[in-house]
Amino acid sequence: MKERHRLLRRQLRRCFGEREIPDDLEPLLDLVDQAYREDDLHRQQLERSLELTSDELLEQNAQLERDLEARVAAEAALRESEAKLRAILSGHPDTIYVVERDGTLVAAHVEDPALPDVQPGENLFAAIPEERRAVATAQAQLAWTENRLVEDEFSRDQRWVNVRFIPDGNRYLTCILRDVTAQRSLEQQVIVAERMASIGTLVAGVAHEINNPLAYVVSNLSFIRDELASDMPNLDVMEALDEAEMGADRVRKIVNDLRALSHGSVEMSVCAINLQAAAQSAVSIARVKLSRHTRLEIDLDPQAWVSADESQLAQVVLNLLVNAAQAIPEDSDRSHSISVRSSIHGDEVFLEVADDGPGIPVAVRDRLFEPFFTTKSLGKGTGLGLAISRRLIEGFGGRLDLISTEVGACFRITLQRAKGMGSVPPAREPEDSVVQPRTGARVLVIDDEIDLGRAIRRILKGHDVTLTTQGRRGLQLILEEDFDLVLCDLMMPELTGDEIYDHLAENAPELLERVVFMTGGALTEAAQRFLDASFRPCIEKPFEPTVLRNFVARSVRRRQRRDAAPRTG
Repeated sequence: MKERHRLLRRQLRRCFGEREIPDDLEPLLDLVDQAYREDDLHRQQLERSLELTSDELLEQNAQLERDLEARVAAEAALRESEAKLRAILSGHPDTIYVVERDGTLVAAHVEDPALPDVQPGENLFAAIPEERRAVATAQAQLAWTENRLVEDEFSRDQRWVNVRFIPDGNRYLTCILRDVTAQRSLEQQVIVAERMASIGTLVAGVAHEINNPLAYVVSNLSFIRDELASDMPNLDVMEALDEAEMGADRVRKIVNDLRALSHGSVEMSVCAINLQAAAQSAVSIARVKLSRHTRLEIDLDPQAWVSADESQLAQVVLNLLVNAAQAIPEDSDRSHSISVRSSIHGDEVFLEVADDGPGIPVAVRDRLFEPFFTTKSLGKGTGLGLAISRRLIEGFGGRLDLISTEVGACFRITLQRAKGMGSVPPAREPEDSVVQPRTGARVLVIDDEIDLGRAIRRILKGHDVTLTTQGRRGLQLILEEDFDLVLCDLMMPELTGDEIYDHLAENAPELLERVVFMTGGALTEAAQRFLDASFRPCIEKPFEPTVLRNFVARSVRRRQRRDAAPRTG
């Protein structure tokens, strides 16, 4: 037996004992040996396979550990990112929805309780009110199809909402909704302010065009009265003259009221004003809005002085009066009244505008001062009047409130009483108290309205009056001749009054004290600044004849003092 079979031989001896192992067992031993070799080879292959498998498992395990670490880091980063996003969105005023193509909600940040509160997994578009659902779905589809931002705006419950659809690749769509009511309100206020400024400019221009012819109408009527007074005219003629003068005076007051309202500006000029005067200008204009069944009751305390902007206060009173007039039904079968009353209560002054119309429903009283809220029918109001009025009143430290009444409606303006203002302002010296000159004066009138110049010549009968409608000719006359008084229109097409003044200031400043300006009221900002800086008198058309005569009298006295002064040199 071969050496490699020692283990097998040892086993065989145990079987055969002392006897010899037969030689014919050698083939069996070879087969066993072959089996051992094959088994060793299989074992070696198995061990190699196990070794390779173990190495592969170790590598996979290492990769799994690396993947797990990356996933843990990614989840930590995601949690941090989500925390940051929540922190950002917690103070964000917009409502944000993230949806899939079919409308399934993925995430949401809802700030507005009036908007759909949809949970993730639900369909966002199904929760949109039916009247907006089709439009919203179409806009979302358009954003998907064209892969671009789609923006829209809609109103709901007196509010404006801006909505934007932003596609994110092919899977998600972000919907951002923002409440833009305040922005739209501000834009509307700017539009209204610009419109009011345009109307104010138009009104000022119309007032100027009315004042020019009205000036010589008033002057000529006064002249006619003076001429007829000594001849014992027919009583009918005098009555007609009285009516003409009253009509002209009424036109003048209306124009003055229009001008007062047209002078309002964005910047407030808060100062001590007489409440009665400010309110009365609005009352005069509002009368045309009253129906024949409505009477206006006025009870304004002349002692009420307040701190406010006169033109803007008049604008508020006019708005309240117009609202009161519109509240009274046009087809009412009974008479109605609107009252405007003021009263003083310590350091405060009340101005109340009340009507006995149908009143304001309790359900809407809390919303009266909201922008765009109105109870008027379509086309009769924008819902901005009361909101702007309250803002104006609060701008100079006052309040505008709705006061509870059993009948109709009552709005109260509360203002601070002006400090140091007494009751009635001291009376001015009557214009006709100036002593008339005994000698004639030389007067130059520079005005592009020749009819006004002729009217002035009639008023100043007995004086030497020179007329010209050209600014350049007027400047030449001032420099070449000796006039006691120069009446110069401020706004002229060829050479304006301020340009004449500037030329005199540079070449003949001693003549400036003789210049008195006239204006119909439509002043540009530059012209108003010039008047404020020049300190020269300015007569507003139409003027009373006595005013002109007084200026002439003062000019003559000034000339007399100049001639009587001792000459030097």
